[in-house]
Amino acid sequence: MGQNLRNSLDLNRRSKDEVGVKVERLEDVGISLNQLIISLILIIVGFSCYYLVPYTIAKEMFTIMFMLLNMVLIMVILGMTFICVLLFEYLERFLLWCSINTCCRRDKRLHHVIIKNMEAHKPRNAKTSLMFTLAISFLIFSASSFSLISALVLKTVESLIGADLLATNPNGFINEVPMTEFITN
Repeated sequence: MGQNLRNSLDLNRRSKDEVGVKVERLEDVGISLNQLIISLILIIVGFSCYYLVPYTIAKEMFTIMFMLLNMVLIMVILGMTFICVLLFEYLERFLLWCSINTCCRRDKRLHHVIIKNMEAHKPRNAKTSLMFTLAISFLIFSASSFSLISALVLKTVESLIGADLLATNPNGFINEVPMTEFITN
């Protein structure tokens, strides 16, 4: 105890067994949390597209395949929505410039007032544009899903009904030669 106390109070002594702890933030290393989350999502989407979808096609698990493809479609729509949200500020400024320089020339002196008003309502405008974009993307997704479902129902009915003539033989195979003669004549 005495030796350890003397060693710990000695300022000139350097120890080889000292343990140092250095805490570094991910941002200091070069990794941000947003990039990490987005990269994990992209890894999951890539794995599902390149491995799970072909696997489900090969194993004829079409329900899982359509679910995976719908999830990919939803993520594409969300990604496009986020890109549109980034572009809305520039689109608002462009529409203001077009309206001031074409149809509302007499209001040209109000340009600065309108820009200040747009800056003051920027969060509200961003929320409104996000709601509008999500509503449009939902309509696109639902329309594509309905068209996919209607085509799937039609193909299922066609495969179940098949043709105008259905021939079965409970004892075995059907002899093709007399059947083709009967149908052609």
